[in-house]
Amino acid sequence: MANVAGRLVEVLDISLSGVRLPGEVGLTDGAIGFTLIPRHLQHLDVNNSLAVSGRVVRIDKRDGSIGIAFDRMGFHLAKMIIDTYARRTGVEPYLFR
Repeated sequence: MANVAGRLVEVLDISLSGVRLPGEVGLTDGAIGFTLIPRHLQHLDVNNSLAVSGRVVRIDKRDGSIGIAFDRMGFHLAKMIIDTYARRTGVEPYLFR
C-alpha cells in the first residue's frame, strides 16, 4: 500500500527502480513524496512504513496507471522490496540478487 497525499492506494507493481500506482491518484508529472506501507495478508504494517520520494516517469494510456521512479535507492527501501518479493514467492530473501 502507499499513502499518497493522505490517501491510501494499492500498489500495482513495485521493483527496485520504482513503483506503479493506479491512475485515480491524480498525479501528472514532477516530483512526489509518499509513504510505502508493507502489508502482510490483509494487515498493514504501519510500524515499518517508509517515506520515499520519486518522480512520475510515465502514465499508461491503457489503464491510466502511473509509473514513479525512486529518486534514491537506500538499504531500507531495497530490504522492504526484497522482503515483499520473498513473501510473495516463498523464496528466502538472500536468494534475490
